[in-house]
Amino acid sequence: METAAHIKNVLKDFRPTSQKINLSDSNLRDNSTRVFKLKDKDGHKFKVYAFTERIAIEIKLATSIHFSVNLPDNICLANKLLKNSYGLKIFTNHSQDIAILNCISLINADIQNLRLKSNEGIIIYRNGIQLVVDKSRQLIQEILTLQKISEILERTFPDNPETIDTSKIPGNLLDLIPILSEWAISDDAEREEKISKSSKGKLKKMVDIVNPKMEIINSYLDSFKSEPLSYEATLIGNLAELVSELSLSK
Repeated sequence: METAAHIKNVLKDFRPTSQKINLSDSNLRDNSTRVFKLKDKDGHKFKVYAFTERIAIEIKLATSIHFSVNLPDNICLANKLLKNSYGLKIFTNHSQDIAILNCISLINADIQNLRLKSNEGIIIYRNGIQLVVDKSRQLIQEILTLQKISEILERTFPDNPETIDTSKIPGNLLDLIPILSEWAISDDAEREEKISKSSKGKLKKMVDIVNPKMEIINSYLDSFKSEPLSYEATLIGNLAELVSELSLSK
């Protein structure tokens, strides 16, 4: 069965639309002849490209890091092999290696579950993520896994590299990033106002995220010793201070 016909068959429940194209992909060294567009039940949009022997699934993404798994990216030059990367073949341009290793620690299980073959891989750009798989794949589980990975990337490595440098935050504190912008408040009066205007349920949800990590946070902050705290450490310290105040006020 030709690639396009296979895609149409396995994704028929999504009722995809399709159109003929002639798209050349330098990484795959092949041309795509047809693209399928579809949505999942939650409204997430996907594009699925039919190549000769492979299929490329794409989702829009806004993240601060760029790397590829298993296949080098020669378009945006993530084509240098990264060492000590959880047994995976990770390609980068060596500008964000620490952040990328932290990222891999979060999505490693999902990547491993894909059981990528030698001709398959994942390419993560600042504005999108592409999963390249063999044309024999059934695609449903691949789409679900790709969506899960994209959500982790946007949540933990949002596209704000000028504000937060994720490479300066320990891997076991990366899941605090999504709440820093709202809760890492340095001004005492602003902190009290924020607490007073927040529901008990919202406060509890935030505290439940931070409380189990207080010992890790303290060790991280203590690691600076006499050196000034980094911007990222300052934010995490402000967050910990807010949670400590909430705990004392009970």
